[in-house]
Amino acid sequence: MTKTLLLLAAAALACASHAGDIRIRDIRIGMTVKEFDAAYPKGVEPGFAIAGANARSGFAPPAVQFRNGKLEQFSACFAGQDFERIRRAVVAKNPSVQCAAKERFAVCHDDEGGFVLTRSGSTTLLLLQSRRMAAEAERALVELLPEGDSTGM
Repeated sequence: MTKTLLLLAAAALACASHAGDIRIRDIRIGMTVKEFDAAYPKGVEPGFAIAGANARSGFAPPAVQFRNGKLEQFSACFAGQDFERIRRAVVAKNPSVQCAAKERFAVCHDDEGGFVLTRSGSTTLLLLQSRRMAAEAERALVELLPEGDSTGM
C-alpha cells in the first residue's frame, strides 16, 4: 500500500511545478546535508510531528534522500484522519502555497516548490520532491502503464 501511495504521489508531483522553498518543520528541498544535520542532528526521528499529527509507527520512518549533497526527497506517513490537519498546517506556515485539495488528495505548490498529500484508507502520505525526482517518477509511472493509457497526464 505504501508503494502505491508513493507512486500516486510521485506522479501527481510530476504534473505540477516543483522544487524550492516550501518548508516543513525546517525541511526544504535543496537544503545541504550540513543544513539538514544542523536542523536534525539525530536525523528525523520516529516522533516527527506536524500540527500534533505524529508520523505513523508500523510504517517506514520518515525518509530523506540526498543526491549530490542536497535534499532531493522527504516523505512521511501519518494517520488517514490527519490529512486535512497537515494540509492546513503546511499551508499556514507557507502562505504563498495554493492547494488543489480534495478529501483524499492534494497537490500544493507555490512559484518555487511543491508537496503532495495523499490519503488511502488509514494512511496519509506527505511527499516533498525535487523536479528531477518528480520527472524520474513520472517516467517510471509511464513505463508501468498499459500502452496508450496516460491517466490524464
